[in-house]
Amino acid sequence: MKTKHVLTASAILVVIGALLIASFSVWWRQSYGRIPFDRRLWAEGDAHTRGRMIADLRSVALTGMSESEVLNYLGDPDVISDRPAFGTLDYYYHYQPRLPITPFSESLLVEFDPVTRTVTRTVYGVD
Repeated sequence: MKTKHVLTASAILVVIGALLIASFSVWWRQSYGRIPFDRRLWAEGDAHTRGRMIADLRSVALTGMSESEVLNYLGDPDVISDRPAFGTLDYYYHYQPRLPITPFSESLLVEFDPVTRTVTRTVYGVD
């Protein structure tokens, strides 16, 4: 009889554990999972929202786009840095990595040729 109670209690604990893991998994995907890139959400979103889209954005070829195309696609940058010594005009778009435990944000660097005003390179994960 005692063995039956132990088996029943063990089965209940396994079911509860499985439900907790499933619930956490659903919550994680809804809160921190990847979402497709959306221009409006990117432009209006915070660093966390942008971080959820960054994987999808990496598939977009920004190199060669004009400054106006980038502004149309990504909206206004968080920081603009004109670096004549390096011969670049840089736009920084802040985003938060998908891990909730890090308080740090990173930036997408979009580097322009200052003469042609076209993207020469993009760098993800700039601190």
